Amino acid sequence: MKDELLRIGTVAEMIGVAAGTIHSWRYKGTAPPGFPLGFRLGSDATGLRWKRSEVEAFIAARHATQTKASA
Repeated sequence: MKDELLRIGTVAEMIGVAAGTIHSWRYKGTAPPGFPLGFRLGSDATGLRWKRSEVEAFIAARHATQTKASA
């Protein structure tokens, strides 16, 4: 089974943040790993994609870190 490629809106929705937060995290190097897939003039995010499995791993890691911090 192939890993589904996600757009920024879906990634943001899965994590529960705005797309702008994903952009900020990418700039800081703390976002889930994404990669460019093509380019569209006028929107730097249109060609970005994320593998569903990597976004889910990112969410799980954040959850584990937050759980440890609150314990």
